[in-house]
Amino acid sequence: MSITNTQAVAPYTQAIQNLPQEAFLGSLLYFSISQADVNLENARRDLTAAGLSTETLRKNLRPVDAFKKASKRFEKKFATRDGIRSELMVRSVGEDGEQSFRHLVLERAVVQAGKKRRVFYEKVGELTFTRGVKKDGEYHDHGVDCRRTTAHLGDALTAEEDQWLTEQLATFQDHYDHLLHYMDSHAVRTFVREYIYALSGTCVKESGGLYFIKQDHAVEVQKLASWVKSIGSEFHTLPLLNLAEQKDMIMEAFEEETIQEVERLMAEVAKILADSDRKIEEKTFDAYADKAAVLAAKVQEYNNMLGSRAERAAYEINIYGQQVLSLAGRIRESKTTKAKTVVTTV
Repeated sequence: MSITNTQAVAPYTQAIQNLPQEAFLGSLLYFSISQADVNLENARRDLTAAGLSTETLRKNLRPVDAFKKASKRFEKKFATRDGIRSELMVRSVGEDGEQSFRHLVLERAVVQAGKKRRVFYEKVGELTFTRGVKKDGEYHDHGVDCRRTTAHLGDALTAEEDQWLTEQLATFQDHYDHLLHYMDSHAVRTFVREYIYALSGTCVKESGGLYFIKQDHAVEVQKLASWVKSIGSEFHTLPLLNLAEQKDMIMEAFEEETIQEVERLMAEVAKILADSDRKIEEKTFDAYADKAAVLAAKVQEYNNMLGSRAERAAYEINIYGQQVLSLAGRIRESKTTKAKTVVTTV
């Protein structure tokens, strides 16, 4: 039974609608974000009005990231004409502390029966990003510039190529400005997923984007669902009864996800330890140690909720904690450096 199929789940939801809160373990959640274009200021206002946290909502897209995304819009494969395939590509050609540069390159491939394939490249435009400065968490004096370089091409652009290039150059600045203050589907999806994890959620089915949230957060989840729907996307919830088989399912999913996260972190730490000359900042050590404490606390929370112990996850976290302690000797010393501990008790 899919929780997105309202007809299929209707009999179930009707049968449980009058049950007391203690009858539920939590809820399964599924959300789908598509074609989102959400103004950050409006999102912050609406989320706050709904009583939802905006802690994980980004302030603005970094200017350099807006430049990279705006540049990608130039890319296009054109229809084959007279045995010639063409594609407009964006190529990074260098950067320094002040600027970053991209070239717009037109690739033409001559593909004709009985002849060897020939490929030609010509630069048709340049994109420049000026980094500006970051002060008090805000970026200032950044910007983009673009120019066309088709005056001396070996072969003139086709009408389709010329129209595409002209339109993209004309809208490049506007698109860059838009990206700085709006969230696309990826950004919204990231915000919603991080919000779920901030509520101690866990992924039940990674491939299908199915999550579990315990019953304590049912009201907040409904508010989040309402906001997601208000921006034209989907958010479905299905209450989960407090039954032994449901608890087993959630515990199995929780342990799998926790172990995967611990293994990822251990690989990062191992890479640092493998380089005997590498030093780290104190804040880097603290970030790894804090992650161990957060994971241990979440394991304890799920142990209490589900009435069983996530033994495998607890074991992996303890090993990870010992590994993190090994990083203490790599901290670049300063006047404020203190003795380090790692909390992994579950």
